[in-house]
Amino acid sequence: GKYYQTYGYFEIEAKLPVGKGTWPAFWLFNHINERRPEMDVMEAYAGGAAPWGVNKNGVAHPTAYAPTVWKGDREGQLVGTRQYDAGVDLSEGFHKYAVKWEPNKQTYYFDGKEVLVVNVSMGDPMYLMLDLWYGSASGTPDDST
Repeated sequence: GKYYQTYGYFEIEAKLPVGKGTWPAFWLFNHINERRPEMDVMEAYAGGAAPWGVNKNGVAHPTAYAPTVWKGDREGQLVGTRQYDAGVDLSEGFHKYAVKWEPNKQTYYFDGKEVLVVNVSMGDPMYLMLDLWYGSASGTPDDST
């Protein structure tokens, strides 16, 4: 019941959440037998401490996110990532997070600016995911969430 695609340009315009424990992500993914190819266009530990964000009056605000690529052929096969400090509070306005996925390369963008290029072949079809999880490096949610 999922829509799969191989290659293309994928973009979201989003305002990230505030509060401890928030973990928003926009990504492409697939389960292929034991393989798990994954392209995280935007993943933020918005409720995490510096360098992911800042604390304003006791509430965590996101200032950084990371595009990340996992080849998925074996456990822990990270092929590219960059924690990008946007220099602004990502919860105060909408920003564009995008990837141009080509046969041998992925180019990641923040508000139209190139922030990461990964030269790797990823030819499996993937489906889009947009989620807001809680926990991990963002900590356990509290009253600020």
